[in-house]
Amino acid sequence: KFGGQVTIVAPDLEGMDDVLYTAAAKGADRLIKLTGDFEEGVNNHALARAFAATVKELQPDLILTGVQGNNDLDGSVGPLLAEYLGMSYVGYVAGVSLDGDKVSAQKEYPGGLIGEMEVKLPAVLGIQAAEEPPRYVAVSKVRQMMQTASIEEQDISELDSNGGLETARMYLPEAAERAEMIMGDEEEIAAKLVEIFKEIGVI
Repeated sequence: KFGGQVTIVAPDLEGMDDVLYTAAAKGADRLIKLTGDFEEGVNNHALARAFAATVKELQPDLILTGVQGNNDLDGSVGPLLAEYLGMSYVGYVAGVSLDGDKVSAQKEYPGGLIGEMEVKLPAVLGIQAAEEPPRYVAVSKVRQMMQTASIEEQDISELDSNGGLETARMYLPEAAERAEMIMGDEEEIAAKLVEIFKEIGVI
């Protein structure tokens, strides 16, 4: 939209090559895959540090990340990356415009409110929503990119997970019989609810 070169940086996880080639089919100029022990499970602190090492070499004007993954237990990658790079961060962004060495970010707040923030570049933005619906590309174009585009690999020999949470145990909650099904028609159910509320002191 504003010119420049788009570089995609991603960790070496299952199916990531397809993601990178799809990005190329959408117009990305450069594809970089970080190789290392990512499949063994890596927290966001380690992931952000791995990204930071590569991003420093690229010296970008603007870095776009997502906001939060479904496995973000110890903080989101975007603000962690900004911290390691010493850059400003704005999250939950739904619109971006550039003006010289500054970026204007439209940030989403609860209740449908939008705040506009001006940030000096370089900066990291966590993108919550696109200004327009996502563009889908034909499978044939993605296959074409598989033949013509190249993915650069950068080895991340060590993943530093310091600062992250350690999961000691994950388990399903124990079932408890605390629910009471109230049977009957509307009047009977309403009367029973009033009786229960009186017993517990709500009314």
